[in-house]
Amino acid sequence: MKWFKTYLSNRKFRRKYRRPLIWLEEKAITFFVAGKPVPQPRQRHKILKTRSGNDFVHNYTSKTHMVQGWKALVYYAAKSNITSMITGPVRLSLHFYLPKPKSVKRKYPFVKPDVDNLAKAVMDALTIASIYTDDARVIDMDMKKRYADTENPMGVHITIEEAA
Repeated sequence: MKWFKTYLSNRKFRRKYRRPLIWLEEKAITFFVAGKPVPQPRQRHKILKTRSGNDFVHNYTSKTHMVQGWKALVYYAAKSNITSMITGPVRLSLHFYLPKPKSVKRKYPFVKPDVDNLAKAVMDALTIASIYTDDARVIDMDMKKRYADTENPMGVHITIEEAA
């Protein structure tokens, strides 16, 4: 914060940038969720009848699927690290670390699960945690999928930043 105070005391700087200086502070929130990342499964569909006899399709994800536990871990980690909702556009960085199989022939895990399905589960959990109102707020996303090692345990590193 020392550099921040020197900018506040600098008259030239204050004249040049007349907007509030809050934008200078680091707005990125970074946290880690330990656990085995689970991809978002395809939704199930069920045709139901209303009392009036009309048919409609009910889309759902099973309540017993493993992704519900993973979403709960991400939800509680986000709630404990972030106190207010981000109202503007969002930059999101997700670095997934998957368990390493017994025999590895490749450096990178270019096998299932797909990184976009892993990201869908995390983004849904962040929406439920009221970090942002909708997934549509995410304008920039960086996703990586790697094997876990001694430096990076199994889980996901999440960085959320309000885009200016």
